[in-house]
Amino acid sequence: MKKLNKFLFGGILMSLIVSCSASAPDYGPAADAMCECMEEKDAERGDDSLIGANLDYALCAFDVILDTGTDINNADFGKALAEKCDKYNELHDEYLKTIEDNDF
Repeated sequence: MKKLNKFLFGGILMSLIVSCSASAPDYGPAADAMCECMEEKDAERGDDSLIGANLDYALCAFDVILDTGTDINNADFGKALAEKCDKYNELHDEYLKTIEDNDF
């Protein structure tokens, strides 16, 4: 019985250590991928059409999520994006608002 208690206590202790040491996701690679994708889309589009830019951002977001497996639908990703290429901050904010307004 003592061995079982020690085993259970050890398992619980290890679970606590692992859960407390989990780090925040690294949004840097996803932000790099978003910047690269949007630069390509900007070059293809050639104008400053806001509708085209919003659509391009949504398409790039889909690609980035699939390619990197990173949840970019939050403000923390927006902070990483601001460090990499801040000219897309407004598009990210609009993207988040659209997701929130439409319960996606």
